[in-house]
Amino acid sequence: MTESYLCISIPIELQQYQKVNKISAGENDEQPTADFGVKIVKDSNGDMQYAAYYSDTGELLKKIFYKGSAVSNIKHYRNNVLYSQETFDNGRLKRKTTYNKAGKSVSSTNYEYNSNNQIVAIRKTVDAKRYEVEYGYDELSRVDSRIIKLDSNVIILFLFFVLLLLLLLIRLLEMS
Repeated sequence: MTESYLCISIPIELQQYQKVNKISAGENDEQPTADFGVKIVKDSNGDMQYAAYYSDTGELLKKIFYKGSAVSNIKHYRNNVLYSQETFDNGRLKRKTTYNKAGKSVSSTNYEYNSNNQIVAIRKTVDAKRYEVEYGYDELSRVDSRIIKLDSNVIILFLFFVLLLLLLLIRLLEMS
């Protein structure tokens, strides 16, 4: 993987292959045209639309889609069937979805960020049950609260500074 989805001059995956099969826009993307492991599809302007990765046997493993110079979507395949998909927005993971063999979504996870690119919420749905974790930050950008919800009911409200105060209180009691 590249270290950053914002700047992808040459992804590490592309460096791992000796040959890259460059295909122009509009050509069939079901199978690579040769025994190469990577197939790159570019639009008419020469910008990369996606890179498809294949196993030695020609099985489609994943496709990485680009919007400008940033990754916008990654699709993972097993036996040439989509099994998970990750969607990115401004270089940040926005959504991950997992599918069963019939192509039905079995779980999805949404990620929300604040203006400092910190995760403020993770919302996961599995078998129609929704799990949520929300994070709060102090003025020094440290996590100071975590709220865990199940089906919109608050299970745990964990404030870190309260925990620290309790630990301090316990130590004070031990000292006296």
